[in-house]
Amino acid sequence: MILNKYIYRETLLVFIAVLSILLLVYVSHRFVRYLAEAAAGAIPADVIFRLLGLQLLRKLEIFMPVAFYIAVLLSLGRMHKDNEIAAMNSSGIGPMAIVGNIFRLSLVFAGLTMLFSLYVSPEVMSIQNAYKAEAKQKSDITGIYPGRFREIKKGKRVIYVEDLSPDKRSMQNIFVQVQQKDGGDIVVADSAYQTVDELTEERFIVLEGGRRYAGKPGELDFVITQFKRYRIRLEDKVTDKAAKRRKIDTLPTTELLRAADSPRHAAELQWRLSLPISLIILSLLAVVLARTSSSGGRYAKLVTAILAYFVYSNLIGISRMLVERGDLSPGIGLLPVHGSVMLIIAIALFMEHSHGTWRKARTRR
Repeated sequence: MILNKYIYRETLLVFIAVLSILLLVYVSHRFVRYLAEAAAGAIPADVIFRLLGLQLLRKLEIFMPVAFYIAVLLSLGRMHKDNEIAAMNSSGIGPMAIVGNIFRLSLVFAGLTMLFSLYVSPEVMSIQNAYKAEAKQKSDITGIYPGRFREIKKGKRVIYVEDLSPDKRSMQNIFVQVQQKDGGDIVVADSAYQTVDELTEERFIVLEGGRRYAGKPGELDFVITQFKRYRIRLEDKVTDKAAKRRKIDTLPTTELLRAADSPRHAAELQWRLSLPISLIILSLLAVVLARTSSSGGRYAKLVTAILAYFVYSNLIGISRMLVERGDLSPGIGLLPVHGSVMLIIAIALFMEHSHGTWRKARTRR
């Protein structure tokens, strides 16, 4: 039908525009963050765009529900503003027909979101973590420049390098100051290079051929030690909580299904399933919120819609946390949140449909 295609076209055009804006904002923010990490020497500069592409694939599962939600809101809001919806109602296309069109279109994007959340995103994150670990292991010392002092770990490590090798993998004539609770150490060496422990993922600088001065400033009881090789930690190991979270995020969905008895695995599985479900629910919520008066303006309901989205998403996050901690049964999980929002939408649509039916009956009288 021509009007159905018109609704689809208007919604898709706005969806593409909104998704492009969201991606542009996210890419700009993430690009600056990766530049800061490269400047700090955490990652090589030549891997920024590769990591950025992987990160974008991960975030599509979140961006698509938001973009579709706003697209339905803006497209139907414009139609209400221009009295196009009123004309459709006069032609026999009632509110429920419009809801049906949006619902069918949302199923398509929900399927794409499910594909990303259940299969693409875990695989991408696994590749990204492995790639970052490899890049970190092979990274050059981009955060250290010859002739400049560099602070690490909030000033607990101060490094000065006289020169770098052409490949930027080793340093010559290095000075390091290490702050301790009972004083401080000063270490000088002829050369040094950085390394990453494969087990703990801690980052170290290995100094070769130098001396270590240990003692308290202002006192004369310094201990001088000569060494052939001396290792200084630059980064702490990844915490167990962060490691577990990263491990669960990278697990395939099939493994989550097999370990659904575990609260953490159940919470992760329900989170992945909630993304396509939320897209459908948000699209129906947008239909309800899009009803603006002729004097309300095209963006009259946008603030309300944003607040509703944040409340909905925060409730999902809280329920996920409760399931992870074992305070909420995995059998219940996130269903009460989705069910409550669906109940509100159903009541709003029923009231609108009943009001329209009652108004028609009154007109006939």
